[in-house]
This record gives sequence, C-alpha cells and structure tokens, in this order.
Amino acid sequence: MNSTNNSELKKFGLLIGLIFVVIGFFPAIKGRALNLYLIIIGVVFILLAVLAPNFLSPVHKGWMKVGKILGRINTFLILSIIFFLFITPYGFAYKIFGSSSKKFAHRSSKNSYWIKREPANPKEEMKRTF
Repeated sequence: MNSTNNSELKKFGLLIGLIFVVIGFFPAIKGRALNLYLIIIGVVFILLAVLAPNFLSPVHKGWMKVGKILGRINTFLILSIIFFLFITPYGFAYKIFGSSSKKFAHRSSKNSYWIKREPANPKEEMKRTF
C-alpha cells in the first residue's frame, strides 16, 4: 500500500474526529446527556490530526482495508441485484414470448442456416449518409 502523506492523514483525522463529535452530541437533541466517550474520541482524533498526523497512519490503513472489503461486498451485491431484478426476468420473458432465435432452431432438412437477402447497392447507400 502506498505511504499516505500528512495532508491526507490530517483530512482523515479531522473528518473522523468531527463525525465522532457530532454523533456524541446527537443525544442532546432528544434532551438526553451527551455521549462523552464519543466526544473525547473525536477530540483525540482532531488533536492527533492537527499535532501529529503520522500517528493516524495505522488507523487510516485499517480503515482503507475495511473500505476495500466493503467495496467488494457492495459491488457483488449491487451487481447480483441488478442481474436478478432486470436481466433474469428479461431472459424469462424472452423465452416465454419467443424471439427471432426460433428461426435458427435445429432443422435436420437444412444444410445451412444462411439467410438469403437482396444484394446491397453501395453506390446509392453512400450518397448522403447524413
């Protein structure tokens, strides 16, 4: 994994610290006591981000690993949902209602599946293509 520069570690520490502080103040909205543990953790993250961002490097690396794992899981889930909600029903409908593929059903009497058509007139087709 690439080494992380100080500015990225500062941004990470400030963001995580701010998130912890905000979540620590959520109970106050409903008239309950503040969650001091979360506020203290948030303040520690903010102080580390400002004073010594290199101490946040292991936390940042761990967070990025968790993010990669979650990204793979989400990608698998989203693609699976898309497949089963859109592609599979389309395939069933295609099979039920038929399609042009019936033209190519196995015919033992035919030697070839070639479909004859009229020859194209390239000279006429190339005039005014737009």
